[in-house]
Amino acid sequence: VQLRSKHFGADSVMYAKGIEKLAEVFCKKSDHNTAAACYDRSLAVRERLYGRNGKELIACLEAKSDCLVHAGEFKDAEPVLDSAFAIAEDNF
Repeated sequence: VQLRSKHFGADSVMYAKGIEKLAEVFCKKSDHNTAAACYDRSLAVRERLYGRNGKELIACLEAKSDCLVHAGEFKDAEPVLDSAFAIAEDNF
């Protein structure tokens, strides 16, 4: 992981953070479907880098859940937030 995290390609931390910033912009513009898709892409990159139980996934899952709540999609937001809680319980 330490070697791959310095790589700035499509499987890098910098790429994932950039996608998350882009998702924030879409969420503020009320384009919640595009924002959720960006968060999904970032989650996929982070899972490849850190595995499914990485604490780095928690913040991204919480951000996606917030975006879905702002969109009024409460049923979709709940399982996303449950995933974040499950990761937190497993790791802490």
